Amino acid sequence: MTSCRNFFLPVAAVLCTASAGAAVGTETARSACAAAREYGAAVRNCDMVWALDSLYPPMRRLLAAQLAARDPKEAKAVQRILMGVDYRVKEGSVQMQDVTETPKERAAREQRYDKLLRDQYAAMGAAMKKGGMQVERYTVGTPTAEYVLIPAHSLAAGVKKDARGSMNAEDITGGSDRSRLVIIPTTLVVSTKAPNGAVQRVERRSFIYAVRDEVSGNAPVRKPRWYFMDANTKLSVLRSFFVNLPVEGIKLPPVSDRVLR
Repeated sequence: MTSCRNFFLPVAAVLCTASAGAAVGTETARSACAAAREYGAAVRNCDMVWALDSLYPPMRRLLAAQLAARDPKEAKAVQRILMGVDYRVKEGSVQMQDVTETPKERAAREQRYDKLLRDQYAAMGAAMKKGGMQVERYTVGTPTAEYVLIPAHSLAAGVKKDARGSMNAEDITGGSDRSRLVIIPTTLVVSTKAPNGAVQRVERRSFIYAVRDEVSGNAPVRKPRWYFMDANTKLSVLRSFFVNLPVEGIKLPPVSDRVLR
């Protein structure tokens, strides 16, 4: 689960085979970096809700489900959905049955989960500001790699708008679906106040994943937008989103911290 600390201090053959860390195209680099700078503006303002709206939607759903699993009111339902089976006791014996969920029920459940996550992010942003945390600098480096990937089938369903009215990445309808993943180095400088009033400044060099879901072929094409995931995102999670992400050979920028004087 992305936390206040996790967000800021580590804050994060085309359709048959993934490009093995190919050099980043000029247009892709320009577009991804421009979006990353806009994302950085939200980071500097400790605007966690804006940052949440820029989180890659499949990751957002995953974090929401993980959070809901710790909520006493939702834990049992989450477990049933994740396991895919339910049970009932009848005449002293346990009977298993498949969990069924209508599209309407699924949408309502995901909306509940997302509200839990949104409330958590809003509270984290408020706590950062109240605690005197300041993001002095968030800079974006030169992208190091680009992958053209096949999104998992479940991603290409549904149409939603985020809080700013932008279409979410699930709005992929027909044609040959693909995702473009770009690795972008970042530098973050954060200052915090200790209980004794002393100010500590820390520089973190890290990276983010920028993801843009696209439609190719003759399908209607909107202007796709970039979403982000931070460096904490495990490669195993990425591979659950993108079916042909290479198992080996992915080179990630180093992550390091240093205290500034």
